[in-house]
Parts: sequence; C-alpha cells; structure tokens
Amino acid sequence: MANVIFQTDRLSVEQYSPTDEDHFFRLNSDQLVMRYIRLISDRDESKHFLLQNIKGYDKNPMTGRWAVRARDDGRFVGTFAILPMEQSNDWHVGYALLAPEWGKGFATELVDTGISYAFRKMLLPRLMAIVEQDNERSVNVLRKMGFRQVQNIHQEGKDLFRFELVNPAVIETERLLIAALDLEQFENYIKAGNELERALGLREGHRIVSEALLEMIEQFSLPAMQKADGDNYYFFTLWIVVDKSANQLVAELGFKGIPNTRGEVEIGYSTFPAFQQRGYMTEAVGALCDWCAGKAGIKSVTGETKTDNEPSQRVLQRNGFTLVSKRDNMLIWSKTI
Repeated sequence: MANVIFQTDRLSVEQYSPTDEDHFFRLNSDQLVMRYIRLISDRDESKHFLLQNIKGYDKNPMTGRWAVRARDDGRFVGTFAILPMEQSNDWHVGYALLAPEWGKGFATELVDTGISYAFRKMLLPRLMAIVEQDNERSVNVLRKMGFRQVQNIHQEGKDLFRFELVNPAVIETERLLIAALDLEQFENYIKAGNELERALGLREGHRIVSEALLEMIEQFSLPAMQKADGDNYYFFTLWIVVDKSANQLVAELGFKGIPNTRGEVEIGYSTFPAFQQRGYMTEAVGALCDWCAGKAGIKSVTGETKTDNEPSQRVLQRNGFTLVSKRDNMLIWSKTI
C-alpha cells in the first residue's frame, strides 16, 4: 500500500518504492524534462538514485523526493520534493513532470498543496526554490504562489533565480520553532495521547492539558477560531514551542484575543515542568514580541504575573517589559513595540 504524503484534487504524492524503477528512469532519462534540473541518467544511475531516495525516508519520513500519480487512474505523472539545501538550514521545493502532463496545471496544484504541507506539517519557517532564469514556466508558478525573488546565485556555471516564501504562522529562533496551531491541529492538541505530536512528526512526550486550559480552549479559543477571519486566528490559538534539536514540544504561549482599540495585545505563556529553567520562555516571548512588532495595529504587548511568580516576572523583565500596575495579587506588565 502506498505511503501517501499528501493529496491534491487530482494528484497523489507518495513515497517511491523499488517497483517505480521504470517510471523513475523514464523521468530522469528524458532530456526535455531534465533540461533545467540535472544531467540525464542511464538506467543504473537512475536505479541507484531511486534507492538512495527510498533509503532517505527511514531517516526522515516527512521529507524527501516523492512520486506523483494521478488519482483518477493511478498513472505516474512525475516527482515532487521538499529537500534540505546544502550548507544551509533552509529547505527547497522542486518538481519534475513527464512532458505529456505539461500544460494541465499540475505544477501549480502541487506547489500550492506542497506549501501547505511544508508550513503546516513540517513547520518550516520558510520555503526556498532555485530556478534557472530561462525556466519561465517554473518562475511563473512560483510567483503565482507568492514566492518572492531574493538574491540570485551562480552555481555550476549557471545564473539561477532564488525564491523565498515566508511562513507567517511559524517563528524561528536559535533553538526554537514557535508555531500557531490551525483549527485541526488545535483540536488534536487537546485530545488524549500525543495526536498532535504524531501528526507533526515530533518526539512524543508526557504533555498534559490542564483542566483550566482545556476549559478555556473549549469555551473561548475554539469557538473564536471557528469564527476568526483570515489571520485573526493567530490571536485565539495556541502557539506551540518546539526545541529544534530535541524535536519536542517544551512550552506553549499565545494571545488573549485580538489587539484592543489602543493597540494593546495581551499574552500568556507556560513552560512544561520538565523543561523549566532552561530559558525557553524568555526566548519564545522575545520572538513573539518581535512578531508583534511586524504587525500593523499593535503598539504594545502586555502580560500578567502573580506577585509570587518570580520566574514568570523574570521572563518579562528580560524582554524589556516594565511593571505598570498591580491588581490584587496580580502584576500588570507592558512593553511598547
């Protein structure tokens, strides 16, 4: 049974298997298809390349070079890939379609759904693409999908366009990925077990959703997300904090609604007990404040801490928050953006 990575309306993107040897060779030996990609391969080279790709799935099953098949009749259409870039922490997208499949809109369909997979499943903060300058069709596809042309590169005697697409729902720091959960991910987050971790390919842990948080999510956050327009869901969902090296959830934070009429937005945060006193939350709150600084209409970020919660107070102090008032046993903090 095929291991499906994702599907579009007309296409299925699946892991290759050894039985794809003929398809893979047909693709990689076609001079017209390979014109802007790489040198054509003979059968032995193609088979070795295929087996290398299949072996790579064991190391990271969520990434790689995959087969593309038509959903209506199962025919082989081409290949699609999301791969790490050499000498970089970035990832790039690529594809190749058999010539008879050109002109059907498959490339746009693949890249569009591939972006969603890269951003929502892999939690990539950005996605790159490298294209030869003469490859007008691919350039047009990337621009149509919102990619922005950045600094060009010269490689193997060729001048290449370099494109970038930034994920607005993921923030990256030196150690962390901070990601805003969409509705489906949010619902997985509150289920028993490690549903979200499995869906995102993260290391499973012992995360527990407290009764107080679950009540707030069910009564406020989920209904608000279901009604949110456009990117407003960022202000109602949870932002998960992932340690990149451990590939594990370590904390969570988020907003308590959209900015008010004065441009103030309030945040809340919590580090899982096993990961406290490692500076994760100081790093995460600082990154979220930087994200706010890039949003029109936000002038300041506020937060509350209990008077006896010194670790939480230090998180805000280290990020430039100042104490502005006190209410019962709560301290109110603010930072101008």
